[in-house]
Amino acid sequence: ISPLGDKSSQNTHNIISNLASESIGNSVEEKVKFLEDLNIPFYMYDHPNITFKGQHINLNGNKLRRFGYEMLYDKATIRVLEESPMRTKDSENAKLYIIPTPMSEISASKMQDLVHLAFGTLLNTTTFKRTNGHNHVLVATSFILFRGDKAKSDWGTMKDWYPKLWNITVALSWDPSEIANGLKNGVEFYEYTDTFKTMKPMTKRVFSLGLTGGTNFPITKKEFSNPNGLDLYCFPLTLASLEKFHSSSNLIFYHSPTFGSIHNSTIHRQAPITNITLENFPKSSIGFGISSRNEWIQTFRDSKFCLNIRGDSPHSHALFRSIRSGCIPVISSNTLPIFSPILKATLNMSDYCIILDENELVNDPHNVLIKLNALDESFIK
Repeated sequence: ISPLGDKSSQNTHNIISNLASESIGNSVEEKVKFLEDLNIPFYMYDHPNITFKGQHINLNGNKLRRFGYEMLYDKATIRVLEESPMRTKDSENAKLYIIPTPMSEISASKMQDLVHLAFGTLLNTTTFKRTNGHNHVLVATSFILFRGDKAKSDWGTMKDWYPKLWNITVALSWDPSEIANGLKNGVEFYEYTDTFKTMKPMTKRVFSLGLTGGTNFPITKKEFSNPNGLDLYCFPLTLASLEKFHSSSNLIFYHSPTFGSIHNSTIHRQAPITNITLENFPKSSIGFGISSRNEWIQTFRDSKFCLNIRGDSPHSHALFRSIRSGCIPVISSNTLPIFSPILKATLNMSDYCIILDENELVNDPHNVLIKLNALDESFIK
């Protein structure tokens, strides 16, 4: 968790930052054992005005196409928490409090006033009043939420609630507090710097879940309302293994749309496509897209390395897809490890990703990427 501002009521920060302590150990096995033995009792609000369970939320088609997979990701996270053995019905003995309001879904709907009902109800609960919002966690990975530059424009509905929710912790797809601290300390964010200066944090504490990735095909309203939508439209899971790596027929998977990106990212995104001659390169799938959803998924999963290149923002849906496909992510985004790490208190990105210098890749994609084919077996393992 990246805390911002004063250090009062550090319980939430201490609980989860404890995951980064040396007592966990550095090996994957030690971290898995620590997480499996973890027991932090949490209370999840179940008031219908907070959860909106069973209520039809009329979605905006354009926003659904843009944020559909973030909405599914949030729903999946809430579903897992609902089923967790650490969940307690006793709010008095809980250490954390989960707010299961479907924020990404509401933000992409025609019913955005639901936030007034949800947070009006929440702030009047005995538990929220007793804690003043500390130790509360809200999942909201839609990229327009909890950003200073969007508070009055894209979604002004939240502007009056942000000050009242200042003490809660928000799980986002990026880390605004780390960006704010970086700007303060003179960290170089390249073409993103001016935009980052406007994206001030709207809560004291946040942590990054990373940007989720579905199957790269738009979700319709009918599909999203499907009870099996979480299983049908999230990227299918293939566990990473040395056997999977050797059995994959493609060295690299990378596809990007033909339209451009802001922040001077078009040249980065198109460099591997326009500067690599596949006839003179190990078998790979690199291009401007695959029209078939099933073929796209299968080709992605049948690849050893998957490129994740910066775009409109430093993070990319491709990172989450790479992990889900059992493919080694290759990141070309110098700002990504700061902007959008995945659960950084527990995981180091360099332990499961290959991180390239974005300028080296854009200047010589063939020679930079061909080196992947010569990596040592022990390094891959």
